[in-house]
Amino acid sequence: MEVLTSPQQMPKHYHLSVDTDLNNLAQVLDWFHQSHPTLIPEREWIECQIALAEGFTNAVRHAHQSLPTHTPIQLELGIELDHIEIRIWDQGPTFDLCQYLRHHPTFPGQDADSGRGLLLINRIADHLQYRRVNNRCNCLSIIKYLP
Repeated sequence: MEVLTSPQQMPKHYHLSVDTDLNNLAQVLDWFHQSHPTLIPEREWIECQIALAEGFTNAVRHAHQSLPTHTPIQLELGIELDHIEIRIWDQGPTFDLCQYLRHHPTFPGQDADSGRGLLLINRIADHLQYRRVNNRCNCLSIIKYLP
């Protein structure tokens, strides 16, 4: 077995801060796209892009719904040898993700206006966690292991 030691395999970490505005989704996706190492399979990368878009959209629409638009959402991307981790930091109220997923185990009907994002992220992620940090912000952590 050959071990590749190209710089693209070395762990990389990226950070972006954007205001609470759905119009910033294009900037978020562009930032993610620019970070794409060529050695990551396209399918896993696209799945992570979808999870990032859904997570950012949820932070804007739900976590920050009653906060000013200048409230920042922090995004982190970690690319490791065996996984990708996306972290989305919001300043909204606490939210019990595990309870939500237990009470909403299936996707809503096609006529529903919302309710698919977290279920989609949960289906994509190998590990999903939403936790309160330092009693002042929340972190949605999405981990996808690479083949």
